[in-house]
Amino acid sequence: MAGTTKEAAVLQEGREGTPAFNIHVRGVTQRVRSALAEALAAVGADATKPQSIARQLKLDKSLAWKAARIVTDTDPFAAIPRLPGRSGVKILMESLDAASAPQSMMSELRDAMSEFDKMVVTHAGSRETLQMMLANVSKEGQAERDEAHRKMAFQGNSAIWGVQARVQLGLHFVAPNAKDSSRLDLGTISGLIDFKRLRQDAPWAVAYRQSLDDEGRPIRLDAMEPIDDSVEPNEVPVLKAFCSSSLPKFRAQPTNKGAVRFEIGAGPVGITGSATCVTGWINRSTATYYAQPDDQFGELMVHLNTPVEVLIHDCYVHRSLDLHDPETLVYSQLPGGLTYPSDGREFGILPIAGDIIDLGDGLTNLTTAEVPRFRPMVETALARIGHSASDFRGIRFRLRYPPIPTLSVMRYHLPERE
Repeated sequence: MAGTTKEAAVLQEGREGTPAFNIHVRGVTQRVRSALAEALAAVGADATKPQSIARQLKLDKSLAWKAARIVTDTDPFAAIPRLPGRSGVKILMESLDAASAPQSMMSELRDAMSEFDKMVVTHAGSRETLQMMLANVSKEGQAERDEAHRKMAFQGNSAIWGVQARVQLGLHFVAPNAKDSSRLDLGTISGLIDFKRLRQDAPWAVAYRQSLDDEGRPIRLDAMEPIDDSVEPNEVPVLKAFCSSSLPKFRAQPTNKGAVRFEIGAGPVGITGSATCVTGWINRSTATYYAQPDDQFGELMVHLNTPVEVLIHDCYVHRSLDLHDPETLVYSQLPGGLTYPSDGREFGILPIAGDIIDLGDGLTNLTTAEVPRFRPMVETALARIGHSASDFRGIRFRLRYPPIPTLSVMRYHLPERE
């Protein structure tokens, strides 16, 4: 068969250093597309009009749309998710036969589909795995595919860990210290919106408090000032006005890595037991504004350990500060692999792209429909820090179904002292 010869040639190229996977997949997929395009044209079905294919071949609209996209997609890799399964291929073939497509073309199409199936087995074992392998090869449709995979992970992790939330909040406020302009005040709001348990048997972390140097070593945590001034400094810094009226019991749990984990205890399951849990605190004069030999970056991190539908990671920077255009990254925290910060800044980065949203000077684009009373929450924090919204500019990283366990990091280059 022609497919066998082509496959052997491609695999031989791979052994000599050419990436066999990309070449093989592209070649086989192009063969399927060409064969289908010729068969459709031969029976008078216009591939640019799925309705024409449905009417001409008496196919349902979904299968006709897939056939049209396979032929018309400009990127052959993007056509792969459109390929119907075995039953769909059988229906399409029978319809083309019934429409009197030339047998030579039908034979080529059957051979091409057979070669495609063999290619899948050779490289991936299944079409689902093949599509995951293609995530970094084909950019067309990648965001949609990646989100679909993350959604499946969210559903699985919810079942495994027995918890989920609608929104995770990680908001950071960066302002000059009133007494020393070379130092920064940092404010944090962290929480889970509509957190619910699928099991009632375990405590769960709502927020982390941690400080690290450029090498990832823990730095001593300074005294914490709760944003809610009704909370004592030694208590969990709950933002009571923005939490559910009835909350599970909170506790602060120190970790062996120099962090403090704010946890809620076991509670009722399901929607009737859901809760919104928000914490907020300020560290005054806690970080240097200017670059030092061992401190070149400012990093604002959100720990992602809960299955959530959407992450909202915001950074609000005082307009007097020369901190612009942060780099936004997602790092793996899976213990069995490279993790940040212990393995270095360049390792453990995951190929994940969320939405970067400019919140504007004066935070003109602040409101989000996903979090009730969001603007009052931010304005409460800014007033406690000692500023108003008009003093700040903001940026948002928004990611649906963020993977866990990971870190969302916003990284600024610190300016040099003149």
